Amino acid sequence: MATASDQISRPVGDGDEDIKFYVNEEEVVFSYQKPDDRQVFTLKVREILAVAGFTPPEDYELTRAGDRDPYVSLDDEVAVEFGDHFTATHKGPTLTS
Repeated sequence: MATASDQISRPVGDGDEDIKFYVNEEEVVFSYQKPDDRQVFTLKVREILAVAGFTPPEDYELTRAGDRDPYVSLDDEVAVEFGDHFTATHKGPTLTS
């Protein structure tokens, strides 16, 4: 899982636009190529989890802050706007020491 020092303003990608969003309150900055047609920016659930450091993505569920139901598939397209908040939850049992 990502730590605060891993995620703070770490650009991912080689694009000309940056979008900032949060997963489990950790900041993620994602760089992308701005589309000519001004479509809504989307990422797949697996991409959001991976860039936020939740790997392998198959081990996690993703929900948008305020929603109760996780996205169904890792391949679901998610509209992402600047400042959006998401929650990643591990699917397996929680390890204790």
